[in-house]
Amino acid sequence: MPWSDEVWLCLVRKARGFLEDEGKQHRPYLVLLYTIAPQTEVLDKDFIVDHLGEFPKSSHILEMIEKEIRSKERRDPPRKPKSVIFTSGRLYKELLKPLQEYHGVPIKLWTEEENQGFGDDHVADFSERMRKKQQLGYCSANLKQGLATAVSKDRAKTFFSAAAAFYKTKPWSFFKSKEVFSIAVPGHGSRLCFLASESVEGQGNMMGMETNPTELMHLLKNGERLTLDDSDGAYHRCLTFTNEFGLPFEDLTEFDLGHYELGGSPDVALPFPFCFKKDTDEGM
Repeated sequence: MPWSDEVWLCLVRKARGFLEDEGKQHRPYLVLLYTIAPQTEVLDKDFIVDHLGEFPKSSHILEMIEKEIRSKERRDPPRKPKSVIFTSGRLYKELLKPLQEYHGVPIKLWTEEENQGFGDDHVADFSERMRKKQQLGYCSANLKQGLATAVSKDRAKTFFSAAAAFYKTKPWSFFKSKEVFSIAVPGHGSRLCFLASESVEGQGNMMGMETNPTELMHLLKNGERLTLDDSDGAYHRCLTFTNEFGLPFEDLTEFDLGHYELGGSPDVALPFPFCFKKDTDEGM
């Protein structure tokens, strides 16, 4: 088979949305096959490759590449690419022999830094279209701006590294959804709190923090306070740990790429910073 002058790039990314399978929700993997030279073009448009959130099998990726090599839609006669680039060390290792030795196609491994975010905009746009079609689910927190774009990269990385160290060193207590507990705030007495990992009157995931038990119970039951008064006018900066439903997709993507440190399982250890302001209970 003749050679072409094309360089291909194979990316594996998690979608910015959730699929439900067997009663569990997870973010499916997307596989994108590009030509990046001499021009940029998406080669394979069958993006979602998923089985209960497991990393795509190398045999499936090999099948995608072999199918594209044999395709006559873009080139006739079919031609092999000059090289194929991966950003996944796992796929590079598993496909080195079948591609390079059996097909004679040289392959390379790029770090994510070398890739420089190529393909991330496409993943975001594709995920948004899937969410609008209700083919991918999401929570309101997922669509908020993340630290990845709200502050500098170095500052965000420093925060998540500190949060990871904090998670590893503190003896955590785990509470059931809507279970009320108390936190002592130095100089402000104690506060009653709850975390809701399920919908409270359509509000989705939320946290309540009150000095007044009546206010807390009304918020817990109805999703809103009786009044907008804060008895001491405090401005509380808070840090809690959550799962993928409680963090913006922008930050989840950075964790996926290994840019941020994680102190434990993503099911419980994703850090979520927010605050309670003087005249509202909304976490910011």
